[in-house]
Amino acid sequence: MRIDATHRGWAVSSLVILAGCAVAYVAADWSAPGRPQGDSWLGLALGVLGTAFIVFAALLGARRRALLLRLGPMSAWLRGHLWLGLLSLPIILLHGAFQFGGTLTTVLMWLLIVIVASGVYGAILQHAMPRLITTAVPLETSYEQIERRLAEMRVQALAAVAEHCPPDTPEITQFTQELSETLRLTGEEQPEFRKGPAVKVAADADEAAKAAAAEQTAAIEKGLAALLRFYGGPGAPFLRDCRSRRQALASAVRASIAFDAVRTDIHPSMEPSLRTLEELCGEARQKARQMRLHAVLHGWLLLHIPLTTALLALTAVHIVMALYY
Repeated sequence: MRIDATHRGWAVSSLVILAGCAVAYVAADWSAPGRPQGDSWLGLALGVLGTAFIVFAALLGARRRALLLRLGPMSAWLRGHLWLGLLSLPIILLHGAFQFGGTLTTVLMWLLIVIVASGVYGAILQHAMPRLITTAVPLETSYEQIERRLAEMRVQALAAVAEHCPPDTPEITQFTQELSETLRLTGEEQPEFRKGPAVKVAADADEAAKAAAAEQTAAIEKGLAALLRFYGGPGAPFLRDCRSRRQALASAVRASIAFDAVRTDIHPSMEPSLRTLEELCGEARQKARQMRLHAVLHGWLLLHIPLTTALLALTAVHIVMALYY
């Protein structure tokens, strides 16, 4: 959620509400000895108002799951969640006369402070991170489609290598068996692999032509072995698990060195396939970067949501105890 001009109304309204509460608090403080406490009429009003803002902010999760029958646009809920959740902290501080009180209220206050702080941190991330992801990941994919795209890339990489291999090549048979599980998960059909061009020589060719053909065949076989070795070594494992930084191709610099090294061993006819494999590995690195940035973008929720649940539960206990005693 980007913080733009659409937040102006919520920001101004929040400041007006906070200013009104502060003025009422100062007026009550001047009109009577001692600060207004939580059990005074003003303290109770501020407590109800702050709690209402907390509950509203917490209801965003229910709105996301359509449990509130899609009441109001989600954009309004998101802006309200941000500004009213932020506003709840100073209002609750006014409610408690800027004192944490006993053990329960101290725990509640620290929970609220951490929740608001993590929410502000999340808002900053959500404002800045999308632009960072767009810059760092030119080939950005919808997060939900990343795994499917990675599966498609594994299919494309194997097809690029297999088109130079005879159908009975043992390595290709092994790679195809590994690919069958990916195809089953994605629901895609297995691609038709084409056998690469073979060196042909006429039956009545002279010895020089036959020797050249044999030399060319040997070069192709040597290049094919190098291509298969590279694909089965660092290539396929990286495409299967591009998120691991321990992979040899996880670094763009190391990957460039590795591809340049194998490029000297393959036959020139295999260069397009190697280039395709290099491009796919580059895209896989971008997908891994996108997943890491996505984890950073949403990781704060692992703290924010459980603490909010605890805050709501303890707030209910605090209300019951306040009314009872």
